Amino acid sequence: SEVIVKGLFFEQPDIRVYALSNGDANYDITKPDPTATESAATESSPVKLEAYGISNGKILYDDRGLDMKAELVGVDHSGSGEFASDLYDFVMETGVQQLSVNYGGIQYLRNARADWKATLGADMKNMKYTFKDNDLKVNDLTLLLDGWVEMPENSEDIRMDLTFGTPANTFKSLLSIIPGAYTQDFGDVQANGTVQFAGFAKGTYNETVYPAYRIDFKIGNADFKYPSLPLGVSNINVDASVNSPTSRINDMTVNIPKFSLRVGSNPLEGYFNLKTPESNPTVDTRINGTLNLGELSKAFPMEGVQELAGILRANMTIKASMNQIEQQQYDQVNMAGDFGMSGVSYRADGMPAVKINQLSTTLTPQRVYIQNFDVKLGKSDLRASGSIDNILAYFSTNKTMRGDLLFSSAFFDANEWMEEPEPAATASKVPSDVPAAATEKVFDHWDFMVDGKIGKLKYDVYDLSDVSMKGHFMPNKMSIENFGMKIGGASDLRGSGQVLNAWNYLFDNQTVAGTVNLNSSYFDLNQFMTEDAPAAGATAAEAPAEDVIPVPENMDMTINANFEKVKYTTYELNNLDGKIIVKNDVAKLQDCTAGILGGQVALNGEYNTQNLAKPSFNMDMAMQNMGFKESFQNFVTVKTLAPVAQLMDGKFNTTLSMSGLLGKDMTPDFTTLSAAGFLETVSAIFNNFKPMSAIADK
Repeated sequence: SEVIVKGLFFEQPDIRVYALSNGDANYDITKPDPTATESAATESSPVKLEAYGISNGKILYDDRGLDMKAELVGVDHSGSGEFASDLYDFVMETGVQQLSVNYGGIQYLRNARADWKATLGADMKNMKYTFKDNDLKVNDLTLLLDGWVEMPENSEDIRMDLTFGTPANTFKSLLSIIPGAYTQDFGDVQANGTVQFAGFAKGTYNETVYPAYRIDFKIGNADFKYPSLPLGVSNINVDASVNSPTSRINDMTVNIPKFSLRVGSNPLEGYFNLKTPESNPTVDTRINGTLNLGELSKAFPMEGVQELAGILRANMTIKASMNQIEQQQYDQVNMAGDFGMSGVSYRADGMPAVKINQLSTTLTPQRVYIQNFDVKLGKSDLRASGSIDNILAYFSTNKTMRGDLLFSSAFFDANEWMEEPEPAATASKVPSDVPAAATEKVFDHWDFMVDGKIGKLKYDVYDLSDVSMKGHFMPNKMSIENFGMKIGGASDLRGSGQVLNAWNYLFDNQTVAGTVNLNSSYFDLNQFMTEDAPAAGATAAEAPAEDVIPVPENMDMTINANFEKVKYTTYELNNLDGKIIVKNDVAKLQDCTAGILGGQVALNGEYNTQNLAKPSFNMDMAMQNMGFKESFQNFVTVKTLAPVAQLMDGKFNTTLSMSGLLGKDMTPDFTTLSAAGFLETVSAIFNNFKPMSAIADK
């Protein structure tokens, strides 16, 4: 009645786990059985596994909800235990040749060597795991972990009582886990100094609650020098403590009474203290020193970096609270000094070169002034100036940073900074996802007045010129006083408006709303409709479903258009005026009028892609003083429904209502077309119409 599996082993597996921000995961592939009983669900399995293993495996864990990505290459793992029991000891041993971990946009580990031997006490009824014997080593750093983690069923809570730290490690062992530091000659690196690291986490973690925690970190009299590099780093001292005694972030304190280092001949030192980060961010800090990036590149290995140079200088003091600044109690605020960069150049593999010619900032009790920012980004140039009124808002989750920004550029190539899509043949097949909630990793409490101009802007295949924009920008309320641009040299576009909830649309998959007013003297739509011609001899394939243009999701936008002249394929429309409403995957034309082919046309209708496989449309159209032959020559619908128009001279008025489905090439599917209308001939003469000629002869 029982099958015992002695072992299950995987040779060179490639395991990819994706968890989307909405909770869906690609490993959750079974459907719930509504007929299953509780007794059946808890019944002991007839198959018992005693051990399993992985040899030379690759594992990718991509969790969009946690904003965490871990990549493991060269995984050797074994595990054993009485897995069918409610209580058992799980004995495991893991070795990873290359471990990379990115969490919240920060790269904590890159291609690190990891080894972990552990025994975990498993309580499966309570989903509780207790760390017993464990030995974890990352590169040369040994870590200790003690305590337990509990993940109750039908709950998003993770409960924990953990302590962690390092035993008698040296500074060299800590240096080994810094991304890029663990080189092939790391064994010959000369390093001195002491390290102390310890902490705990106790309580519940979920989307709204954090456990209490404390981290203490000290480095004393440390230095290092790589044998292959001419310079070293010395006088490294850090005394840091982060203490959050409750689940409230406002109770957290950060105390760094001392930090210092010397790169080459330039010292850098200071201190930093923070308290009440939510209710009233209070900062006491001083930073003084110079960092020569050229000397740093001669002291620390820079894999993939072809050039690093320039000078960073800081002499800043800040001792103030947010309340003091907001209440203009400047006599109690100590903010003084300056920060600057000059001659900074950075060139790395696969990235355009960055050159910061100059950055000059000055601190005063009232604000931070950015006197000059002059940078070259690949082929692009950018200059900016401005001010920030309350810089301390950066440390708060509910205070707003305010300021103004003026920027300009003679030429900006946006294509240099856009990621190229993976080829279809190699792209990972990941379910459609929405961006993970970004409230913890993207600074989203700012309020800026912006005024900018770009002489020439390259975006995708489009050449824009005389780009300008002025407005009041907050993450979820962007008021555009005016903007303008020329497209392709001939088309122009101007406008204004307000966009609401844009930040939550980008990062939390919420609905963006607003009203935009567009104006143009001349607009050529053909430049947005060019398609690559097929190669000579190639066989035309059926257009994929993606050729259907979807109406953007999560949108509630109204666009008011007033275009003096519009060119669309061979048509020229004059005095186009109307409204476009985009909502619920539907784009509606409302009260749209234009002059075309010597007559007038009025349109109301909608384009619906709620079912992308079967996009639909409906349209109410009225035409006045339209020519029969001109309509036949220019409109596919007239050719199909009224081919006799090609033999007629004269003009007509008409009203027409049409609805149906669209094909993959965005033309009407005439098998589904429903149409009704009224035709009034203003004047009509048949030419060479044989049935009429035959009737006349008789």
